[in-house]
Amino acid sequence: MQKSEEQLIQVRDWDEIKSSGKLIALVDNSTTSYFIYRGQPLGFEYELLNWFAQENNLELEIVLINDLDSVFQKLNNGFGDIIAANLTITKPRQELVNFTEPHLSTRQVLVQKLPENY
Repeated sequence: MQKSEEQLIQVRDWDEIKSSGKLIALVDNSTTSYFIYRGQPLGFEYELLNWFAQENNLELEIVLINDLDSVFQKLNNGFGDIIAANLTITKPRQELVNFTEPHLSTRQVLVQKLPENY
């Protein structure tokens, strides 16, 4: 479900989220974040969010994000309460949002063909 400008909500803190009874998560449609398979919502981040919401007696609302470049702006404009996606932590992004402790980490590697004259 995409929120329109008319449906824009206010940025909420934890107390406001708890009192509303709903956690709104911005997620991308991928095998690690969130996807629908045979009518069932699945994905690693989805499972973590669902568990967290149940533990805190919250309804989980998923908002799919098609453009990860704008996800931080959407969060800060009140379209959701949390981002759940496989994102790298960079200094410019840290100026926009607070990150949690990572649950996954990878290293970037360059793989290329050796030159013929090597």
